[in-house]
Amino acid sequence: RDAIAIEDRWHLINFIRSQWTEQKEFPDEAIIAARVENLPTNANDKAWAKAKPARFATLAQIIEPPRVFFRSVKYVNAHAVYSDQGIAMKFEWDDRSNSTGKDLNNTYKDRDTKVYRDTKHPDQFAVQFPAKASDKVRPYFLLGDSKRAVNTWWWRGDTDKIQEINAKGYGAFQTQKGENTQIKGNVTYKDGRYTMVVHRPLKTSDKADVQFAPGDWVPIGFNAWDGARGEIGQRRAVSTWYFVFLEPEIPAQAHVLPPILFFITLGMLGFLIRSTKENHLVATGVQDAVKPLLSDAPDTGNGRKGIIIGLIAVFAAIPLVHSLTTSSGPDPVHSQIKEHQAITSATSGFTKETNADVLRAALVQAGVPSALAKAPDLSDAHLKLVGGMPAPGDRSGGAFRYKDHDNLWTLQAITHLPGGGEADESRHAGHAILRGYQNKGTSSVVWQDAGVYYVFTGPGDVGDVLDRTQSAIFGTTPKAGGAHH
Repeated sequence: RDAIAIEDRWHLINFIRSQWTEQKEFPDEAIIAARVENLPTNANDKAWAKAKPARFATLAQIIEPPRVFFRSVKYVNAHAVYSDQGIAMKFEWDDRSNSTGKDLNNTYKDRDTKVYRDTKHPDQFAVQFPAKASDKVRPYFLLGDSKRAVNTWWWRGDTDKIQEINAKGYGAFQTQKGENTQIKGNVTYKDGRYTMVVHRPLKTSDKADVQFAPGDWVPIGFNAWDGARGEIGQRRAVSTWYFVFLEPEIPAQAHVLPPILFFITLGMLGFLIRSTKENHLVATGVQDAVKPLLSDAPDTGNGRKGIIIGLIAVFAAIPLVHSLTTSSGPDPVHSQIKEHQAITSATSGFTKETNADVLRAALVQAGVPSALAKAPDLSDAHLKLVGGMPAPGDRSGGAFRYKDHDNLWTLQAITHLPGGGEADESRHAGHAILRGYQNKGTSSVVWQDAGVYYVFTGPGDVGDVLDRTQSAIFGTTPKAGGAHH
């Protein structure tokens, strides 16, 4: 106290207050996931700014033995965004120590109130969701129960990996196999704070996975362990069930119909006012009867013509409004871009098969024309076939997935692109698809062969993907300068 002058103390206090989050009148109960065009690629991505932060308090697990009475992780901060390609979630929690100990077997006596320090357990964090959606009942919040399982995204500090684990209560765990794991993410530690970023498709083919859709309220809960404070097993911080809400896009009708309904209501009010005036004139003896709306008599200034013109304009505008609201969706090229990106980033729906003949037969059986269900051998380009899928939508087509170490490549074959087959319009669509992959860490190449369009997508910039395309697909050696492109 004596080392800091009084004025400097106030400067210090004001600085600390400036770092506080905004005080809320009520505690958060849901994570509102905002829709974005491109999912964030890291914890510092600008896309997170579109999502409202949510903060949730945890409780010490004092229900089931062995209990812990003083939890270390007291709050969890959360953000969420989504797009057609999937959902991205960011979780933050404070922990004074970055514990990577490997002791997973030590046990503590129940009702032990001792405060431990520097124990050799790993820090852990688990996000849990009900494995099966239900509007009536949720699983037991302590990692589920025998009747209702939870799907968890579980990170451990000793392995620094995020696993998908299905649980029916603590101790009844089943780790999903690698090929069924749909999540991708990482955890970083800086200045006493952990940050976990997780990506996953909205929908998966695994019945044990939680499923997301715009407009849905999905229950979510948290479990956190501070390994250096004796938290292992049941000794952990927990939360009750909260929610993730994927905020749906506002439909175009919401912008157009309100003003139309306003003018319709205005016309009806005008008609009511005129009718009231006419009845008043009859009641007071000014005139013998109510004049018809369509009268040959001179205009008396009561607004008949205005009302008639307004009603005609309103009813004439209805077909125009209908055409606007039904055609105000994304243009075909934009839809095509999203569809291709969804195929590229999808982790479910692909038939996992490394034999091209077996894969071709499976795709033909799934409805892909045999002329398109041909997975070329790209082994000379160090690309290994790992699966395929029918392309969704109303086009005939298929998609083939290849792997190069940890990098995934996708070759999509379709019968046509938007544009009605016209060369200029189709070329425009192809260029738009190529540009649509920018800022996603991937690029694409589009070409046509024997009436079939191909989109080859992989990591890197356009030049890298063009070089790999020339080598893998056309069997020629890329030349310096890029003129061959």
